[in-house]
Amino acid sequence: MAFKEATDCCAGTAAIYGAPDIVKIAEFLNGKVITGCCPVLPRDTIFTISDATAPTALIRFDATSITAGQTRVVTVPDANLILVGTTTCQTLSSKTLTTPTISGTGFTNAQHAHLAANSGGTITAAAVSDFAAVVTCNAAVVANTAKVTNATHAGEVTGATCLTVADNVIGLPELTHGTAGNLFTFDACCVPAFVATGTCGQVLISGGAGTAPAFGAAGAADNLGDHTATSCLLMGTNAIQFGVDAVVPAACLSYHTVVAAGHVYNAISCDIHDFQINATSIMTVAPTIVNLACAVFQECCIAISPVGTHTQWIPAGAWGTVTTNGAEFAELELATNDIMLQTFNFDTTTSEKIQFWWEPPAEWNAGTITFNTKWTAAGGCACQTFILSLAGHSYTNSDAIDAALGGTPATTTDLLITVNDMHNSPESTAVTIEGATKGEAVVLQLSRTISDTLSVDAKVIGINITYTTDEATAT
Repeated sequence: MAFKEATDCCAGTAAIYGAPDIVKIAEFLNGKVITGCCPVLPRDTIFTISDATAPTALIRFDATSITAGQTRVVTVPDANLILVGTTTCQTLSSKTLTTPTISGTGFTNAQHAHLAANSGGTITAAAVSDFAAVVTCNAAVVANTAKVTNATHAGEVTGATCLTVADNVIGLPELTHGTAGNLFTFDACCVPAFVATGTCGQVLISGGAGTAPAFGAAGAADNLGDHTATSCLLMGTNAIQFGVDAVVPAACLSYHTVVAAGHVYNAISCDIHDFQINATSIMTVAPTIVNLACAVFQECCIAISPVGTHTQWIPAGAWGTVTTNGAEFAELELATNDIMLQTFNFDTTTSEKIQFWWEPPAEWNAGTITFNTKWTAAGGCACQTFILSLAGHSYTNSDAIDAALGGTPATTTDLLITVNDMHNSPESTAVTIEGATKGEAVVLQLSRTISDTLSVDAKVIGINITYTTDEATAT
């Protein structure tokens, strides 16, 4: 310990900041009282204590923060202790905090005793601002009364005031267990409910709007099982269909004497018509009761009736050029595999034409047609366009042949991919044929639209036309 030299306090100073002689210092260090007329006050920058084992380990008090003229007292409890620092990380035990203020973002890994069973106590609404009422420990939450206000939820359940459950997060494991064979439905109050399991041979019967269905015995009016019709038997459109996975052997399905796998033929005779499945008769009707002439039959939900859309291929060799601005017909053998091409070559600068006399099938509905083009080119650049137009005129008996085509032509546009490759253009829009009449000849005309960008002759191999029929057979 070191002391600053000072004058005698009896001469008028308040305290001595040191000792008058070395004897008093020795007495102080030996635990003896230093006598004199005033206390000796060592300064905080001088009074330093060192460790008995490690002399360089020092401790010093600092009175800088004390207001001048104030004396602050540190009271030591009757127990050994370790000082707690304000900025050190220490573990406290057996401490009681009275009205503490905890700053920061919250507690980490904190446990509240009131959440444990049998601990008692309450958390008030004033203390927990997110709850609208006092929540008592271990008390049940009354249905539809408790909620979390302004809480934002994330994940599969989201929202603040109204919660939204994400799609496809409630699966079979989350559903309540039921009875094997039960069906899931909604009852008259629109509440989820089960349809009780039926017995063998029963069918599911609708109870109508506002009533859940139920299993029951098939009634006479349900048209199930074997039937022999004695009065009119009506079938709606697409009433007889075979499923995608249906397997019906040829010997197991027959209509009269015509037998085919998965087909019902439109055959009318004067005999009894016998419908069979698995070689067992399921329906016998007289020919005057069921007329199949206008029926639409399907196999695997695809119509098998000849009524519908059809295509017809017209190759280049079937067309003829015109004298005025006609395209040039050419035959070419390709060098490597001797593949022969017969094409009409359409020029880049003149809108050249070719024509074909088409005799439509008698079943044609005289409606619009569409087309697509098969073509190639010996040169040009990738992505250059080729545009081909189709028009038509129908001629009835005694019509003047030398008439304007008229109607509404249509075009199809395709891109060059690679020279001497097959190119299959998209389907065109509808072509309206001038004066279209069933059973009459039609002249079709193809022409190139020279506003396209293909820089060489377009070689047309042929076209497919698509038309629609409205009858199964020619009349």
